[in-house]
This record gives sequence, structure tokens and C-alpha cells, in this order.
Amino acid sequence: MEKTQSSSLLKKLAMYSVLVAFAINCFVYLMKVQNLVPAYLYTDFSSLDLALTCSALSTLPLMLMILTVMLCRIFTRAGNVLSTSNSNFFTLNKFSLQNTLEQTFLFVANLLAASSSLGKERIVILTCVFVLARFGFWTGYVLSGFIDLPFLRSPGFCFTLLTNLILVFINCNAFAKQAFQVDLLSNNFL
Repeated sequence: MEKTQSSSLLKKLAMYSVLVAFAINCFVYLMKVQNLVPAYLYTDFSSLDLALTCSALSTLPLMLMILTVMLCRIFTRAGNVLSTSNSNFFTLNKFSLQNTLEQTFLFVANLLAASSSLGKERIVILTCVFVLARFGFWTGYVLSGFIDLPFLRSPGFCFTLLTNLILVFINCNAFAKQAFQVDLLSNNFL
């Protein structure tokens, strides 16, 4: 019972985090449209616009997984949340959805933070890799549950992790530059 409560708490925390991030993004976007954002905060508005658009695109796998879980709940016994007899397909999609929610939150938050450091091409490439990796993870996760090959989800997860790690490193480098005047990518640092 305690594991279920902590899992439920984590899901609620992730959902609230996504809602807060969405509200902050909307607020910043509206401030930018109304020309209320000081110029020193954002030097390249077009990169921020592109990052906001790509953030919305990166939620496509998440929305499709939510739709799949919803349809499973409607057309199977999984609609009764008190029932413990869930289908394997439903359970696999539910776990995949939870992981994708967490990974999408990390991706969106880091993409928006790194938008001023990245070029437009890199924003698009990272978003495309993320979306394709999430679809690969989802497909591999569901297939691995039916043919008992758990490594099928690994390529999608690895590419997702790689995109998130790249963005985290870019943000850490930007922080080090601003706070300590240290460029982690320079030859002198290493």
C-alpha cells in the first residue's frame, strides 16, 4: 500500500511540475509578446519562440500515450481503478507513460533554459531525436512485455537520456560562464 501511495504522490508531483512549467512558459511568452521582457534576459527571441514550439512538439508522444491509456481504461476492465485485474497491455502503457512524463518534463525545462545557447538547428535536431527516441522507447517497452525481451526499450531510453544529458551539460556550461567566467568546453579548462 505504501508503494502505491508514493507512486501516486510522484505522479501528482510530476503532473503539477508540468503544469507549473507550462504556466511559466505561457507567462514568459506573453511578457515577450507584450515587450515586457528586458533585453538583457533574452538576446535571441526567435530561439525562444522555436524552443517553445519544439517544447509543444516534444509532448506529442506523451499525448498519444495518454490517449492509449485512456482508450484502455474505456474498453477494458482497467477503467475501474479499484480493480487489480489490469491487462498486460494497459500496465505496460501505464509504466511507459509515467517514464515519458518524467523525461518530457526534463527535456522541456532544459530545452527552454538552453534555447539562448543553442542555435535553431540544434534545437530542432534535439527535439526530433527526443520525439523519435520516445516513440522508440514506447514501442520497445510494449513489445518487450509481450515477447520478453526487455532490452528492446534500451535504444529509445538511451537516446532520450543522451538528449537530456546534452541539454543539462549545456545549461551547466552556461551557468559556469555566467557565475564563474569558466567555459567548461574550452581547452584551457581541462
